[in-house]
Amino acid sequence: MLWRIDVAARPGHPNAAAASARSALREAGASVERVDAVQVILVEGDFDEADAKRIAEELIVDPVVETGSVRSAALPPKAQGRVITVFKKPGVMDPVEASAKKTIRDLGLAASAVRCGVRYEIETQADPLPFAMKALGNEAVDDIRAGDRGFEELHIGAPRAFEKVTCRL
Repeated sequence: MLWRIDVAARPGHPNAAAASARSALREAGASVERVDAVQVILVEGDFDEADAKRIAEELIVDPVVETGSVRSAALPPKAQGRVITVFKKPGVMDPVEASAKKTIRDLGLAASAVRCGVRYEIETQADPLPFAMKALGNEAVDDIRAGDRGFEELHIGAPRAFEKVTCRL
């Protein structure tokens, strides 16, 4: 099963990712009124919702400054404003993901895959995607999309058999 854990700053606490994104978008030329950033962690494994909540509570969410929600990853949350999501592209190494898999294993659970991203809710009159492509990620390694989406599975990539090709000039 694929679980989605959304982690947001608790009301009244600073959201450094949102402040950084707002600043970067403005630097790129966007006129933004408000930016909110929510960390999104997708965890795939053979465990139930109670185990997914345990992962969120014990490993991911800091209850003093953050709130978290756990649900099936198939359905995206309802958004306020325009939404941009940024995830690493399949096959791009992310040390946070590798560390998360190890700590989940330390809880006695096995995650077959973990992907981390950020969901930005942006209040602006213009389409934020062109600015987000410049300011919120790197197109070479990041999948930057307008809107939020559900995930049925994580595409991590597939092994490919080596094939030697000799070119003669």
